[in-house]
Amino acid sequence: MRRIILYDTADTSAVSYTWALGTPFYKAIGACLEFYPVKCWAEATQKVSMYTGLDEIQFWGHGSPGCALIGKEHLSANDNENFAQAVKQALKLEGALWFRTCASFAGDLGKEFAKSISSNSQRRCAGSTFKIGMFHSGIHSCLPNWDANWLSTEGIDPVTKKPTSSGLGKPNTILCLQISLPKSW
Repeated sequence: MRRIILYDTADTSAVSYTWALGTPFYKAIGACLEFYPVKCWAEATQKVSMYTGLDEIQFWGHGSPGCALIGKEHLSANDNENFAQAVKQALKLEGALWFRTCASFAGDLGKEFAKSISSNSQRRCAGSTFKIGMFHSGIHSCLPNWDANWLSTEGIDPVTKKPTSSGLGKPNTILCLQISLPKSW
């Protein structure tokens, strides 16, 4: 599989070290062609623009309902056109962009983000509705010009209205070490 991974280096929290250690491991075992530490979405766009014919692009970073983050810079439904066009150029028609971030596709904002980025890129885009860690739960895909067909309440605590943690028994769950996006999600 022809895959590249982008990961957030603007963030200096402890979890960012797992991205810095995990990406060379993926390359060493042949799970990606290359990985790129990025400090902003413009840099991420530039790295993606170097490719054509990819099967998958993964972004490893933070997220919240309706956005993926590099540091404090948001990529959301309202501001993804440049990145989405680079993704469209880089991915094969059947390729996928996978946000391996916490809760980017959660709630109404997450569904709006999923629909926008998939329509703007004209490619399958995937993300989670839960906070991720050892487990990644609530993984869903949105196809271009399709509705995001999961519940807006999935992964959201009914009282606090904030994303909840991934875990066994939650919908569409994988271990963090799973390399490829499940085709049917």
